[in-house]
Amino acid sequence: MVIKKFLKNLAVVVLLALPGILEAGEDEDYTAIKNSFNDGFYALTLDACNAFLRKNTESSYNQDVLLIKGLVFFNLKKHPQAADVFESLKNSEDRRIREEAILYLAELHALSLYYDKSTALLEQLMNTTENNNLYILSGHRLGLNYFQQKKYLESARVWQEVLNRENVPDDICSNITHNLVKAYLKIGDAEQAQKLIESGMDKNSANYYFFDAQVSLSGKKHALSIEKFNKIIAGEFPVFWQQRAGLGKIWAYIELGQHREAEGILFNLENSIVKELEEELSYLKPFLFYRKSEFSPAIRHFQRFVNKYENSDWYEKAFLELVECYYSINKLQQAENLALQFLKKPPSPNAASQMHHILGWIYYKGGDLQKAISEFEWVALNSKNKDLKISSLCRVGDLLAEMGRLDEAMEQYNIILKDHQDSLYAEYAQAQLGIYLFEKGEYDSSILALSAAIKNFPKSSLLDKIRFYLTQAYFKKGDYALALNEADSFLALYPASSLKEKVLQQKAVLLYNLGSYQEAEQLIKNLSDMADYDYFHFMLAKIYLHRGAYDLAEQEYLWLQEKLDDPKKLAYLYLHKGELGFYLERWDKAYLDFQNAYNLAKEDKIKDQALYWQGLCFYRKKDFQKAVNLFKDLQDSSNLSREARYNLADILTMQGEEQKAIEVLEAIVGQGGQYSRMALLKLGDVYKKSNRHDKAIAAYKKLEANPYDIVAAEASFKIAEIYEIDGKTEESILQYLVLSTLYSHEISFVNKARIRCARLLEKADRLTEAEKIYREVSSVSSEEAIYAQERLKHLEAEKTGR
Repeated sequence: MVIKKFLKNLAVVVLLALPGILEAGEDEDYTAIKNSFNDGFYALTLDACNAFLRKNTESSYNQDVLLIKGLVFFNLKKHPQAADVFESLKNSEDRRIREEAILYLAELHALSLYYDKSTALLEQLMNTTENNNLYILSGHRLGLNYFQQKKYLESARVWQEVLNRENVPDDICSNITHNLVKAYLKIGDAEQAQKLIESGMDKNSANYYFFDAQVSLSGKKHALSIEKFNKIIAGEFPVFWQQRAGLGKIWAYIELGQHREAEGILFNLENSIVKELEEELSYLKPFLFYRKSEFSPAIRHFQRFVNKYENSDWYEKAFLELVECYYSINKLQQAENLALQFLKKPPSPNAASQMHHILGWIYYKGGDLQKAISEFEWVALNSKNKDLKISSLCRVGDLLAEMGRLDEAMEQYNIILKDHQDSLYAEYAQAQLGIYLFEKGEYDSSILALSAAIKNFPKSSLLDKIRFYLTQAYFKKGDYALALNEADSFLALYPASSLKEKVLQQKAVLLYNLGSYQEAEQLIKNLSDMADYDYFHFMLAKIYLHRGAYDLAEQEYLWLQEKLDDPKKLAYLYLHKGELGFYLERWDKAYLDFQNAYNLAKEDKIKDQALYWQGLCFYRKKDFQKAVNLFKDLQDSSNLSREARYNLADILTMQGEEQKAIEVLEAIVGQGGQYSRMALLKLGDVYKKSNRHDKAIAAYKKLEANPYDIVAAEASFKIAEIYEIDGKTEESILQYLVLSTLYSHEISFVNKARIRCARLLEKADRLTEAEKIYREVSSVSSEEAIYAQERLKHLEAEKTGR
């Protein structure tokens, strides 16, 4: 080590700097000690130092002799004795003695791998010394400390400061330059490394060629690095450098995936490698197997490496990869045992974080999700590696979601979005947040989160998945038009996505729900060669059923009945096949299909629907008691669709069960969605039928708002009817007039309202107003126009008779 040479040189310099006042005889003794040390006679020097100190207890040389004694112990590798000597001198009143003792003590701590103690002493020395040589030596050692601890930024900073000093000895300058290039390569600053190579190295030296190639390798210019390594191999350089260049080529070929070329070089070097490069070659052999996914031989050679080279720069990397190999071949217990063994040492902070991360995956693969979460949480809390920290937060969120703890999962993603919004994982967190909100059924919040992901991360690789879930969220909300827009955007933007098939299926459903049956049918027929073939037969049957092509629908169901063997799909098939029989008024056959659906179904939702349809079959067969019993059993069902419960309320009303009908309808209204307005209209009808007119009007009035559609028009018409029944003629006339003004004349209730209004005006002897309305209605094409024309003739006849 270069630092040792300079410690010796410094000692010689110190020995020459004698105190100003000498006592007779001491000078000769001290000179003899110095010469003996410089000649390497350490045992003789140690005896001489002890004799001098016994003889001259009050000598001004004593601390200098002690310093030499400490250096003798150092060179004899008696480090504890050396440390005791330097420890006794580090608080000396003599600044020169004190600072030198601190430097030597720091070197001893570093050699014992107590880098924190060494670093504290060196930082103290650099901040206080006025001796340029001491500053340079301290900076060199401090940079090495940081480098050994993988604190490459700190080592680069210190070494750059040392190189900026004046009178840096050539060999120290050369050594720091080489190490500084390595540090820049470790932190990924290839540009600074290249500048240092060009300015600080002899362009004809092997060092220059080698580090120039290393810069290319670090910058992932693998082919170029191979060319540069070849210049060393082809040049007249020592075997060491040629073999080192060969090892560099192995690294490059492994990164290029050209494993055969790497194997060839490795085989050629195995039996001739120089001793200084044995360690690197011993690491590259298992690493090559590891990169080829040949894990069994990789394990054997990694095991040999970690057993032999415990102090190697590659030791931690090799151990991590050894554990990953066991993980990859599902030997999880061995992987766990090795990981825990590694963490006991303890390793460097970065290696510890990586191993805890791997341990999390081991526990996950073994099915212990809670232990996996604990490991990933440790990394998220302790790791200094930002990417590893955020990746672990994502894994915690994913595992919590997998355990059904969605709220806790979303907290993890919110932490990422709040504290690490500029990280690569922020887009993943934003997407997962939207997906889990979707899975919780919070569709509005999901839409906001997914839309934010699209806006904030326009180049994300997850955009196809994000738009897929956005389409699903709009679908679940019942916003079919928006869902269709998203589906079309997806298909235009991501034609090669693995989710394309599912989106096309969803689009067919959306077209069906929006009433575009012809487009839906055409799309399904175009997709008939895709994977989920039976699904499209279901869709086609529904389309044929909806348009009244019952024979075609029956053909689809018969095809499915022959092909399907999955009980879940068969239950679904019998449910819809029974629906077809119901429309064809084949009550007994339909009932049997619904009974089969009920018996096969595993889900309560399908069972409830099957029972509901059985009830309808009984109702149509006029077996009212059985129908009523089934519907009563189902009225509190949370699985029954709103449409089914709406029809249930209708039947309950017909059967005189008005209060039960009201409860079902109020529940539908409270839930919102597609049938809530229809349920509110039906609720008004029930109140109207039971002469609770105030409640009926209150229900209808809630519908007199946007959208001004046929449901709102019918509600408005029925309010006017109630006023008319209650003898409130003026209120009724006004209500009919408002309806005819607000709503489109294409809505049937508008002309009906105008006729009713004209009739009331006629009864009130307001004939001019009545005649005006009849004339307006008579000019349109409708049944009401015929009635209006007849009334106009009648009114004209009455005028003539008068």
